[in-house]
Amino acid sequence: MKRFLIALAVFTFANGIARGQDLDDYGGLKSIKCDNATGHFIVEKLGRQWWFCTPQGHGFFMQGVYAIEAAPDKTLGPAAKSKYGDNNGPAWTAATLRRLKDWGFNTLGIYASAHLLPIDHESSFPKDAMGLPSQPVKLPFISVTRPALYSMRNPPQGGSTSKAPYLQEPVKNQLYGASRYYRGYNPANGVADYFDPKFREWLHKDMEMSPQFKILKSSPYGSYLIGIGEDDGDELFGFGAGDAFPSAPPGHNNPHLSWLVSTMSPVQTANARYRALYADMTVYTKKAWRDSLAAKYGTIDHLNKAWHSTYTTFDSTGTPINREDIGMGDGSKMSFNHTLAHPVASPFSVAIFVDGSLVAGDIGNGKLFGPTLAFGSIDYSTGNLTLQFAGGMAPSSGKKITVSYIENGWGIGSGLMDEDGRPSHRAWLGSDYVFLKDTKAEVRSDFDTFLYAAASEYLRICHDEIKMAFPHTLLLGPDSIGTWGTPARAPVLQAAGQYTDVLSGPGGLENRPPTVEYVGKYFGDKPIIEGQYRAADADSPWARYASPANGIGEFSTQQARGQAYYSDLASLRSIAYMDGSHPFVGEAWWQYSDNRGERKNWGLITLLDNAYDGHEDVKAIVSCSPPLEKYKCGGEENNYGDVISFVRRANLLWLNESPPK
Repeated sequence: MKRFLIALAVFTFANGIARGQDLDDYGGLKSIKCDNATGHFIVEKLGRQWWFCTPQGHGFFMQGVYAIEAAPDKTLGPAAKSKYGDNNGPAWTAATLRRLKDWGFNTLGIYASAHLLPIDHESSFPKDAMGLPSQPVKLPFISVTRPALYSMRNPPQGGSTSKAPYLQEPVKNQLYGASRYYRGYNPANGVADYFDPKFREWLHKDMEMSPQFKILKSSPYGSYLIGIGEDDGDELFGFGAGDAFPSAPPGHNNPHLSWLVSTMSPVQTANARYRALYADMTVYTKKAWRDSLAAKYGTIDHLNKAWHSTYTTFDSTGTPINREDIGMGDGSKMSFNHTLAHPVASPFSVAIFVDGSLVAGDIGNGKLFGPTLAFGSIDYSTGNLTLQFAGGMAPSSGKKITVSYIENGWGIGSGLMDEDGRPSHRAWLGSDYVFLKDTKAEVRSDFDTFLYAAASEYLRICHDEIKMAFPHTLLLGPDSIGTWGTPARAPVLQAAGQYTDVLSGPGGLENRPPTVEYVGKYFGDKPIIEGQYRAADADSPWARYASPANGIGEFSTQQARGQAYYSDLASLRSIAYMDGSHPFVGEAWWQYSDNRGERKNWGLITLLDNAYDGHEDVKAIVSCSPPLEKYKCGGEENNYGDVISFVRRANLLWLNESPPK
């Protein structure tokens, strides 16, 4: 309580003077003078404190909000349109930006509606000094590209004249071929095959052809860009909560990505989730793991001696069987049955061809996927194969149907590439894929080496392609390296230290000082943006779904949620690495509105577009709070509390900082 009262007094004082502070065009504090004014955002260490520096050369502490949009939600979209007359146009954007500024936020985080950005030029906007119709309220912003997700989905791109996908064939989800002996969490969207050359190709084309980046390159307001992020942490499993600290709450530490790579299938032919077929069957990340060990040890005997293992080759001992005949199409026959000439077939290796073109592949569970199939199955042990083509998709007359597969390969053979984590190999690999407690020491060392290589491959490609397109922009990395309030493993942080300018933290580091010291040790003396993840489900429309108060960022009331936020911000700038360097240059609140999919009160506003300020978020119909008092708010199921007052005071605290000495 004493800490709370002191913090409240400090914030009240800050709130009283902050509005009189002299800010530059980008929101930088003119009393904090950087060494350089470059015309774009940079980071500088002034004294012992890291800072963002605005294009005009003044210190800037980022106060951002993620995912600011209304239209996509089935409740928030209509509510905003009813209130403002639109839910993604000039009225909504003006109201939203006025709210954010009144609450002390100065940055539009990733996933903000494009119409909020200063680079947006719409005919409905007033003309600026250059005669351009532009967003009149201009805030700095963060952009993002998502190669890890979209190289796997490979959607058509609106920026290309033909609206065609960037890639002829998508990048694989390397974890789609995870071993059956891995029983942990497998993220739905997957983890991209970073070593596939097509991963770089997708990102290169996105930097060239994406509408958002084309606009950014040409806009006179591109200087408002703080930096570019690289993917969502949800698609970077293995770069999340490491093994040095328990996650908060416990139970969410990521497995060691190298254990997953070492035991996954080295080939894939199809992915039902992404409706993809792969003529190029190679999983390049597993191949890179194999190649790294071959380069280190030279011979399989040297590897076996170091690992106490029993492999017979660095490769697979399986036999590829190519284009075995199944039958011939006649234009009407829909069903085909066949027994493989060489069982046992390895999962994920079976591929079906019609007239030499790939039409279906094996998804690892005895089923076949293909856009023209109604049903397909393979019994790996007996070789019994069944194909049922969909209506109107019967192979044409004279078209040969063939099958390719690998006999006695992954999961069966004795080569390194056949490794699947089987019980007889646990003597060296172990079965603890999270903390590697029962893994041989030399294997653990090699796993860490490859994890650094995998993280470096991903981050280096992002670094090189983004810097080629935007040489002066800051690289902010994934939206979080580390998750669940816990830093990533040391090799991931080391790679991030080499290829990112600012670390986007997992949230909660400020409450666990040893984690900050750990980040500094491996990431280096570089700046951090901290994520803010807090909810008070019990004091919100999501009360019926409320989880125990010991969940991540979970509080019993909006007031408690707000108190925790400003208490953390009161100490954030004073937190230091072991050498005394203060790394935090900003923070970002997840997210603007509550999250329907997660049934979670992450938001600053409800899905009825009411601020959680104790005035708008009520049952009665009331005038909205300033600066939106001309609009009507309320209409909630119950009356809820006030987080906004605490957020506003917390966000203004940094404006009272003294110039560095």
